[in-house]
Amino acid sequence: MRELPYKVLATVSDGESAIIIAMNSSWSDAPHQRCQAHFLSNLSEAVLPLDKKLRQQLKVDLDGLPKVPEYSERPQDATVSRQPDSSPLF
Repeated sequence: MRELPYKVLATVSDGESAIIIAMNSSWSDAPHQRCQAHFLSNLSEAVLPLDKKLRQQLKVDLDGLPKVPEYSERPQDATVSRQPDSSPLF
């Protein structure tokens, strides 16, 4: 990478300490940033077990509600149809 004619402006990694050390030793002037996808994924790891418990409790609580019908409870009146407006636009 050092032999390429490009200046390294910044580095991004998954947060692995060995990679950060290697990047900092190779490009000490380039700022390092942790990959946001990895960062958010790692944050969510602590929340997932609690979220699973919450979803399970919601299922228990909501299972007592009546089911949503697969059909409309309103009668469909096939005789009522909308006639197009025949008035002029201007």
